[in-house]
Amino acid sequence: MKDPRRILDGVWPRFSGLNATELSKEFQYEDEVSFVTDVSCRVLDKARTSTLTWHGHVADFLLVAFVILMFAIFVFVSRQSFPHGKSQQVVAVVAGGIPRFHVITLSDISVQAVPTVDGSLGHIEEVLGHYPVENIPVGTVVRSNQLSSGMMPPGALSNRVALLLPLKSTGLVSKSLPVRMALYIPQRPAKDPLVFNDVYLLYVSATQDGATVAVTQADARLITNSLGTMDTYMAEPIR
Repeated sequence: MKDPRRILDGVWPRFSGLNATELSKEFQYEDEVSFVTDVSCRVLDKARTSTLTWHGHVADFLLVAFVILMFAIFVFVSRQSFPHGKSQQVVAVVAGGIPRFHVITLSDISVQAVPTVDGSLGHIEEVLGHYPVENIPVGTVVRSNQLSSGMMPPGALSNRVALLLPLKSTGLVSKSLPVRMALYIPQRPAKDPLVFNDVYLLYVSATQDGATVAVTQADARLITNSLGTMDTYMAEPIR
């Protein structure tokens, strides 16, 4: 039986130096993840075999413990090294980047082999039809926490205006956005509120005190005229 202490001979020193990419190519693995997974499984199998064969021997038990410890360190280092490797991820490719609240189409993105980023997405289908809640610069990996939870048809928000409005209560706000809704704007002095039925709720701020809605350009003019100095708001066109 091969001594478990020699399982990682020649491999561990280079891997601990964050050379997972070099090693995966040398041993003809598809990528770093496949390399680390296979080696980890081999170490565990060797530890299990050693336990069954040398049961009852203190020295051998310590030897197995050493192998398991090396496995734990191996896993830790592998997790640290993955961000330095590459994987297939969705990247913004449209000139100027993807503006927030733009419903993403095929012309906006592509899948490329780039350095791994936490929260990245590896399939076009995971991004199409969603809109970003922040601007995504060209050449940047698209992350899941930048996207709406729900989807919309391409162009559904075109020629609309995004309004940032104060939010008094979030009790009825859906967890999946966007949501089509009616918007009531109170009038001063006491009058019937203005009602706008063609409105999409796009985003609720992290502090839940403001909401971004998408309205038609005609409704945007009526809303901003009625607000005046009553509330603070911001408007921007959706591209």
